[in-house]
Amino acid sequence: MVLAGVILAVALIALLVNIFNGGSDNPTASTTATTTGLSTIPSQAIVELDVTDVRASSQIPGFPASALIDSNPDNSWNDTQLSGQAFLTFAFAQPVQITQIQIQNITDEERFRRNFRIRDYQIEIDDLPTVTSGTLEDDNSSQTITVPSLQTTEITIRVISTYTAEPYEGRLPFRELALQEVKFFGRVVESS
Repeated sequence: MVLAGVILAVALIALLVNIFNGGSDNPTASTTATTTGLSTIPSQAIVELDVTDVRASSQIPGFPASALIDSNPDNSWNDTQLSGQAFLTFAFAQPVQITQIQIQNITDEERFRRNFRIRDYQIEIDDLPTVTSGTLEDDNSSQTITVPSLQTTEITIRVISTYTAEPYEGRLPFRELALQEVKFFGRVVESS
């Protein structure tokens, strides 16, 4: 009986300590340490990474590739190539370890339907020989792609195929591929 009481008391104390001294509600905001050999390397939090430049296979005047990284939902990039051979190349000022890419199709329903949209893609990074391939859903919600990356300074998204532009409420479809926003998340690689 005494032993059961002691175990219960210890469990309650541990629970209360965990509640009052528990971790952050935001797990990405915390940092941990990783031991490699004799050194301890702090792990950085996952953050949105700053893109310094974006180039596109083509763009229509008024719909530049730079619209993809400006966080403005009122503008977008439009490409003129319908063959599914479009590409976007993003550059970073210093090496980054990318963990995820967030792709936002046009949120406006009419423009979303009347433009071509990315279907199949390939992602190439400059620090690893691997290619990430996949298919985006045909909807205008934000979609996340997981990417392996170590010390990336440039990443290219290649459009392999597209969803066909559609008429909308009697209006004819456009002839362009459109995309609203691309964001990158990961860690900045600290120089030693």
